[in-house]
Amino acid sequence: MSWRQVCDQLALLAQDGTSWWSQVARDPQAVLAWDHHTLVVRWAGNAALWVDALPQGLLVRTAEEYLCLSPPGFRVVLEPAAADFPGIIRQIDDLARRFVAFRRRVMRVAHPQAGLVDFLALREPCVGAVDVLLAESAPRVDLVLVHPQGMLSCWLVRRAESLRPASARHALVRQVTALRRELAQPQSMATLEGLLGRWPHVPGLFARKRPRRLVHAVCPEPAVLVTGFLPELRPVVAAWAEDLRSQGVPRVISVADPAHFSPRHWSLAEIDVRGGGGR
Repeated sequence: MSWRQVCDQLALLAQDGTSWWSQVARDPQAVLAWDHHTLVVRWAGNAALWVDALPQGLLVRTAEEYLCLSPPGFRVVLEPAAADFPGIIRQIDDLARRFVAFRRRVMRVAHPQAGLVDFLALREPCVGAVDVLLAESAPRVDLVLVHPQGMLSCWLVRRAESLRPASARHALVRQVTALRRELAQPQSMATLEGLLGRWPHVPGLFARKRPRRLVHAVCPEPAVLVTGFLPELRPVVAAWAEDLRSQGVPRVISVADPAHFSPRHWSLAEIDVRGGGGR
């Protein structure tokens, strides 16, 4: 299986305006991510579809909780096997016919962490990729930002609520350290370049909005975005940020409302490649 096969098959599907993929492709709330050669479709941070290529065609998987679209407490009266049970997805054609209900089911409860990442990915045109695994020994990168100068920066996004325990902040320090170590490897640059190079081949609204520019360097220092807190908690969050910096996490940005995350915040991730940080 290869990602190119996935893209080729999806391009054929996109030509049919009633196919399940044509509905995904034009959905403004769908977020796409790559897990090796698997294309993952997410809504509100919930991974709902995994798409692979097989010699026979596409293999599309979904989580069990999205197969039954009926609301909780809904009773299905058993009919003969040939009957078409409303609200149940049994095959890929059912997904196409019942896509709106499927999407509504997936988005019913937003994932607290990944939903925040998806919100930023849909809002910020500089986001080149989400949920990236550079190596098995490194934490997943929540956001990869592509800067105008052709530089990449890797971000870990955290809700302020999740950092209340001191143990959570210590864990974040360890994750940043592991990610910093991985960004020093030449293979990381190749992995990120490869991911960004896939978007021109993916038919879909999300893919078309990804940055299309040459990349020449990766910021070696991960950045952390802490968001989702009431304005009156700003002093507390500022104290946490200072705590993280004292433990070796220098690039900490705090924004109370994720909707206020803007270039004046993420441009702080720029580095002077002449100083030896670039590769």
